[in-house]
Amino acid sequence: KRFHICGSIFLPTKKLISQQKFRPWNGVFLNDEFLASEQKARGIVLQMMRLYEEFGCEIIIEAPGVRNEKDWLVVESLLTERDELM
Repeated sequence: KRFHICGSIFLPTKKLISQQKFRPWNGVFLNDEFLASEQKARGIVLQMMRLYEEFGCEIIIEAPGVRNEKDWLVVESLLTERDELM
């Protein structure tokens, strides 16, 4: 039988980074490189997205996820950047 594999990402935003630095969610570990800056977090997320694409994984955007148009623009820009480098 075939099954689908899903991989999750966090949106690499200043808000998420700040929240995870000072009050991380139980069971969530983001390394110091991810937490260092929005740019470094974005690079890590893009690496993950490229791996997911390479192996046919569907992407799940983790909570707090997409709450407004600004968040959706982050998702769109990540997908565009991932596809440009593939």
